[in-house]
Amino acid sequence: MPMLIDTITRTGALVQAINWLLADGGPRALSLREIGRTSRVSPSSILHHYGQLDQLLRVAAHWTARARHEAITERSRDGASAFLPATDDDVVDARVWLAWGELWRSDPALEVVFDECRQEERALLAKLTDYRFSRQGPDTLAALIDERGGLSDS
Repeated sequence: MPMLIDTITRTGALVQAINWLLADGGPRALSLREIGRTSRVSPSSILHHYGQLDQLLRVAAHWTARARHEAITERSRDGASAFLPATDDDVVDARVWLAWGELWRSDPALEVVFDECRQEERALLAKLTDYRFSRQGPDTLAALIDERGGLSDS
């Protein structure tokens, strides 16, 4: 039986289900049916509230990006290493974020969310490195961090 929950809780459950599916099977694991099964929210309810899967994915990408930024900001006292996975949960989060990156490359509708997130990450990275790098420095560090995050779970 589907859960009856308010919109914020429903969205949270859907985002959690989407991220779990991304962590477990990558972007190919996402389907309306699988998201509904994992979140225990019926596909018809998802379509009623979000219109289509693309809109739900934009909302989920935004929620995930906000959570990622908040987590990195909380760890920022550790310097630029705040961007690197430190725990097993961080490794899973990095894997999920890289899967979101794959989706972004294939879905232009997610571009706005990722551009905003990347700008925030680069600004925080520049601040954490005391603005010692040229404009390309934070870009290079961000690419290295993404690669390191992806390799650390291998």
